[in-house]
Amino acid sequence: LLPPPPPQPAWRTMMDQMASDGVSAYRAVVRENPEFVEYFRQATPEQELGRLPLGSRPAKRREGGVESLRAIPWIFA
Repeated sequence: LLPPPPPQPAWRTMMDQMASDGVSAYRAVVRENPEFVEYFRQATPEQELGRLPLGSRPAKRREGGVESLRAIPWIFA
């Protein structure tokens, strides 16, 4: 196999823009939408996964926003 061609500056510019757009879209849905956590809890098995003995820390945190979601159930859901 030949080594890959070096990235062109336009490719890097495009990837930077796509990454920025992706972060903005993610934050708009997950961080800035006050209804997201309630939707997430109803539409995924997050609460059921939180009851499984998958980690050493408590499976549930206080009520609240995205920060209240436990990492393992969040990722699996």
